[in-house]
Amino acid sequence: MPQPRSIASGILSPTVAKGMRLFAGMAALAFFLFVFTAYALPPQRFVVEKIRLLTENGVLCVALDLTVDDEDGLRDLLKDGAELGLSVNITLERKRSWWSNKTMKEDSHLSHLRHDPLTREFIYFASDSSAPPSRDKNLTRLLHTVLRNTLLPVLPLSQLAAEGANNEYHVLVRIDLNYEGIPPWLEKSPVFWSSEVLPPYEEVLPFQY
Repeated sequence: MPQPRSIASGILSPTVAKGMRLFAGMAALAFFLFVFTAYALPPQRFVVEKIRLLTENGVLCVALDLTVDDEDGLRDLLKDGAELGLSVNITLERKRSWWSNKTMKEDSHLSHLRHDPLTREFIYFASDSSAPPSRDKNLTRLLHTVLRNTLLPVLPLSQLAAEGANNEYHVLVRIDLNYEGIPPWLEKSPVFWSSEVLPPYEEVLPFQY
């Protein structure tokens, strides 16, 4: 007559359970590596070759020369279907001794970058939606056209003059590059992802007026 099995006999031994956990962990790692090596690896950081303040037609402006450390990586990322948003946030503050700083102006310039597989062109949509997009099959040439010698208005000098003379100011500039939606290669993947493509770049530009 067959002996009844005890409940304990149905429980995995510690050695077997440990082996299964190890196998599951290795499988998850292999899947993660497959996802991120089968597709392009993004650049690692912004390269800001110039950032300074100047005046243009009576307006205080930020002059910016910008690119990334790996344009080939960015090119592959876009050709794999990623749509990216580039934002430049500018905050102008007047320093005050006894009170918190006075915010004079806050502005955000958001542009968009993607690749058109039909025309094989990279497309840059400027923050001014009324301007036609810039197109080029050569991404490096496109980036040099739209991100070099960029001039972003901050505030008319007349508004600074109204604050009085010899005030201390600073302009805070923050630059971000983010995915606009889930990248195509992660749409059906449970792997955690971040919308951030690059770490933000921040700069403080002080001046007196």
